[in-house]
Amino acid sequence: MLKEYVALNGPTNWGDAARHVGTGRNAKQCRERWVNQLDPSIRPTSSWTEEEDERVMALFDAYPQRWTKIADYMPGRSPNQVKNRHKILCGRRRRQCEDTLPTSEEKDEMPIEDPLDIIPFPTSEEEDEMLIEDPLDLLEPLWEPTVFIG
Repeated sequence: MLKEYVALNGPTNWGDAARHVGTGRNAKQCRERWVNQLDPSIRPTSSWTEEEDERVMALFDAYPQRWTKIADYMPGRSPNQVKNRHKILCGRRRRQCEDTLPTSEEKDEMPIEDPLDIIPFPTSEEEDEMLIEDPLDLLEPLWEPTVFIG
């Protein structure tokens, strides 16, 4: 019924569309249903290409969390489709990264390195150079002190 209403009146007055359809949906729900699912210019969600996937990730880097802006560069895709696809791609990448991490059993078998071998400690001469009598002497004043004569 919403498709028929929009075909006759166009996708503009969603409050009137909600009253006409009479399915208990409000204006916002009718608009979202049209924009995300019923609009004939929206392609089905099952037909994503690798090029589109790469574009979604690249555009997300340029416009983080701005799904409408990203969808403007993706003809035939709604902002909701773009957001959902981005979340799917991130989930896949996260799972691929988790597959390369060692399991807890593998971690138990790994040798533990002594942190003292890793962290270089300064020699006594270097320690002497590092000592500063008053660290505030290194800071430049943010303002000149004002003397009030009263």
